[in-house]
Amino acid sequence: MNLILRTYSSNSEYNGDCDYALVNLYKPQIQQITNRMKLADTLNKRDSSFICLEYWDPTPRFFSLFENLERLVDCNALNEGGSVVIGEALINRIPEETYRDTEASKIIVFLDSVYWECRPRHCDVIIETAEVSKAVIIGGKSL
Repeated sequence: MNLILRTYSSNSEYNGDCDYALVNLYKPQIQQITNRMKLADTLNKRDSSFICLEYWDPTPRFFSLFENLERLVDCNALNEGGSVVIGEALINRIPEETYRDTEASKIIVFLDSVYWECRPRHCDVIIETAEVSKAVIIGGKSL
């Protein structure tokens, strides 16, 4: 499954050109995420103050807005729902020069959702993706 996710910046005036994130999730990664959600649920049952788990994860590739994005995805759905599932063939239509170098990428796992976070290289901002629900991860459909 391939997701394009809307992003948010810790600086409302600058996002390091990380407007969106492409996340390629294959069966092993989906299984790993759902296992981590189960672990989060177990920990939450033991300690109600538990919030989330964080893991280093270089899976997402962050990219800037480009001219023909609306030809690849439904931008209204992306901006309203935060995520859009795209086909494998469309990934290659994202221009390579729009991808940004990032570091300290991680996944934040909650009981029933996840999001990714990174720091654009040489920038003092944190970029977070829209949350992705367990239903989307398991079902492969945008909400």
